[in-house]
Amino acid sequence: MFQAILKYWPLLLGFIAGLILVPFNILGFNFNYLPGDLGDGRFNNYILEHNFQYLIGNIESYWNAPFMFPVKQVICYSDNLMGSSPFYIIFRFLHFDREFSYQAWLLVICILNYFSCYIFLWEWTKNKYAAVLGAFIFAFSIALQSQVTHTQVFPRFCIPLSFLMLLLFIKKFHVKYFFGLLFFCVWQFYCAIYIGLLLSIPLIISTFIVFIKYNKKLLELFHNSRWRNQMLFSLLANFTMLFLLMYPYINSVEKTSELINYQTVINSVPTISSYFFSQPGSLFWDFLSSHLKELPAYWDHQIFAGAIASVSLMIFFCTFYIPHYFKALNLAELRIFAITGMLCFLLFLRIGNYSLYYFIYLIPGFSAMKSLTRVINVELLFFGMAVSYSFIMLTRLNKIKQSILFLSVFGLIILDNFFKSDSVYKIEKAEAQSRTNALINKLEGIPPNEIVSYEPEELHSASIHYNLDAMLACQQKQLKCVNAYTGNSPHFYSSFWHEPNTKNRLYFFSKMNFTPEKVYIVKDLQAFLIENTKAIMKSSDSFSKPTIIDSMAISKMVDKIKLDPGWFEHVKKKAKEKNISLDSMLTLDAIWVLTNENK
Repeated sequence: MFQAILKYWPLLLGFIAGLILVPFNILGFNFNYLPGDLGDGRFNNYILEHNFQYLIGNIESYWNAPFMFPVKQVICYSDNLMGSSPFYIIFRFLHFDREFSYQAWLLVICILNYFSCYIFLWEWTKNKYAAVLGAFIFAFSIALQSQVTHTQVFPRFCIPLSFLMLLLFIKKFHVKYFFGLLFFCVWQFYCAIYIGLLLSIPLIISTFIVFIKYNKKLLELFHNSRWRNQMLFSLLANFTMLFLLMYPYINSVEKTSELINYQTVINSVPTISSYFFSQPGSLFWDFLSSHLKELPAYWDHQIFAGAIASVSLMIFFCTFYIPHYFKALNLAELRIFAITGMLCFLLFLRIGNYSLYYFIYLIPGFSAMKSLTRVINVELLFFGMAVSYSFIMLTRLNKIKQSILFLSVFGLIILDNFFKSDSVYKIEKAEAQSRTNALINKLEGIPPNEIVSYEPEELHSASIHYNLDAMLACQQKQLKCVNAYTGNSPHFYSSFWHEPNTKNRLYFFSKMNFTPEKVYIVKDLQAFLIENTKAIMKSSDSFSKPTIIDSMAISKMVDKIKLDPGWFEHVKKKAKEKNISLDSMLTLDAIWVLTNENK
């Protein structure tokens, strides 16, 4: 044991420091906090719990989760987290509660991200020090701070494992490695469809380069019927697994959703400045946290990966083609990975209103994506490779002992990526639980599978908070919930989402042609009543139509708010007071203005 520690001390050092820097910085050492805000953070907890409840038989239909009832296939409006939910379900089977299991899930995911990247980088560099430094950047970079509100993107361990399989395939051309490459890519889709789509681009690029570079060898192998059939089976098997996941989404989009217009997503494609735009809270880089606030949804553009990673990436892209370095460093397939990284950055880069991403947007699936800055979750692998590469180059340029050089560089990386705990996006677990438990207590006595609509008399924070209170409470009591919070929804649901009340609920039901015998209406936390919805709907010939705000109008109003310094500062203050993301607060203000204008 002691000998193993001595042998792998750099790996353990990086592991411990990384856990302190990211997951424990978010969760607290006493696990007092949940990641994100009362919106997206808790929604991901709901989805993970939904997977567990379905597994133990408490839910009949997986895709028809019991929220936004009676809308069908509501899981298709967001990520399903199936690929990472086993790491949550383990803790639920150990009888930990929903919130702690969510915290443990995040911790396990961070550990897997680190070790998976270490394995890949060690196979690539054969240098344990370089592998630790690169894996640390991938798993614990400061760039991830802007992603904390979207914890569904944290499961990224399949990214380095996909490239590990590609590297092994190049070395030996065994079919099992090609199968593994496709399998881990598909698994990433199951973890997070967003990241799966983004990962597929560099994998397609690198695989294409490999097939061009080694075309003679591959053509020779292709004439071997056994090898050819196994390759075809690998494609078919993995495509089948991907199709099983995506078919419900494709079917749902065709029936209920509209594709996102390219002009509405172009502003979410990173610019060069985005890679030098930091979230406030670092030790040294707060001066990089204010210069791009004129950008729409600027908080998503805060993807600065630290000075060391950024400089290393520039070195990586500027020197990989020099034959002297290429041979001396002895890094397997250096040029393939470097070219792949360069093309990946170029394809997801915007200069003004122009971007090569337009051609990717035309690929089926990508037209549904609306936040392209999340590509940083994939690009951090190339940042990590660049740091490993630069460290090996550095060892060639001086005679300092590698262990001493590693400690020096690692210390600088820690300082470079250090983030203050009070600046992390997180909420107190006790607050989140108390909100839900207060509502759960009022649902006692309602039989399972009944319909509940939570319609507070007065909203003291964002409506999404109350919708999630209802979702989580009904989930625990095995009830169907009219309330919802998702990545998307039918347009006629938006009025109830923004303002849950009788008028908006009845309008929503009418558009769904839904006339239930009864609905349990929770008007406040003091009492609930049973409303005979069917009788009410029959007694009225029509319903007054609530104001439905077009998404494009909301986007334009948000941009208008940002251009008004006084108004924008007021919205920021409200977001802080109500403990919700600035993005959500801007949307709510925009909807309120447009609604009242239409009145």
